[in-house]
Amino acid sequence: MTFTTMPSSLLMPVGQDVDLFPMPSELTVAQAARMLGVSEAGIDEYIDDGIIESRWENGKRLIQWDSLVKFYQKRKWMEEGLNEIVRMSQEMGLYDD
Repeated sequence: MTFTTMPSSLLMPVGQDVDLFPMPSELTVAQAARMLGVSEAGIDEYIDDGIIESRWENGKRLIQWDSLVKFYQKRKWMEEGLNEIVRMSQEMGLYDD
């Protein structure tokens, strides 16, 4: 069993303590969907598109924890970038709500 810390931004606002607890190195599609707040079909699409890594075992897709965290961080980085573009466009008067 692997011990890891979950990224605090997955669970709570930044700046709060994060507890260590046993975490499996792989998650099911359902577990990954709950963690990211998306549908299982959405996770399946990310896997099919090669965005999130997985493997098959006993008829189930298992997702590597590290792959899920990398995806989450990239998605968050892209979202922050888009928000910055919108903010700058609003300041220049190029974007209305």
